[in-house]
Amino acid sequence: MSQIKVQFLGLFQSLSGVPETSIEGKDKIPVGKLLCLVAELFPQLGRYLGNLNDDSQLFNDKVTVFVNGVHVFRKEDLISLGDTVVLMVPFCGG
Repeated sequence: MSQIKVQFLGLFQSLSGVPETSIEGKDKIPVGKLLCLVAELFPQLGRYLGNLNDDSQLFNDKVTVFVNGVHVFRKEDLISLGDTVVLMVPFCGG
């Protein structure tokens, strides 16, 4: 069985207490499912990861997701075993 590496940056790292974790898997999983799994492992992140809109978009002010360095915008996008996912609070500024 392989893993998906999940790295936490900024507030997510502070709340989780770890810089990264691994999620076990047997196949590809959608980004939305991965976020739910991470929220189950780290309940303190649930307010950021567990209450995303019902639509397929990840556009919100709570989480930014990168998969292998590419910004992901849809919850249906698939993550493969061996991929690295970075979760962080969105940047804002002007």
